[in-house]
Amino acid sequence: MTNPFKILILGGNRYFGKRLLLQLAEAGHNVFVVNRSGQTSGRLSQNVCFQLLDRSYLGTAKDLWKDLEFDVVFDQCCYDSLEAAKAVQAFRDRVGHFVFTSSQRDWLPKLCEEVKVTFSK
Repeated sequence: MTNPFKILILGGNRYFGKRLLLQLAEAGHNVFVVNRSGQTSGRLSQNVCFQLLDRSYLGTAKDLWKDLEFDVVFDQCCYDSLEAAKAVQAFRDRVGHFVFTSSQRDWLPKLCEEVKVTFSK
């Protein structure tokens, strides 16, 4: 790969997040994974780095990535709009794209608030 992306995955150790992680790593991208277990199962290459952190501490753990900018952040483990807003704030001006994924089971339409952000990068 000539220009691998620098990608951060929040979650990524279960369900479709695990598959996303494996595919990005196999494609040669530099993947940073932040989750509560600090690891995932499966075969991984040297271009994957794990960090143990509960997402509720994203706002106070900015030092973990203070010198890093990401092309993409995939948020695989967010359950409400407050947590989404905290994650967006934590990575403001350090990310090209922020991709939120979840399931209908987690986000009930009547409880969901839309979060709109424009990044300057």
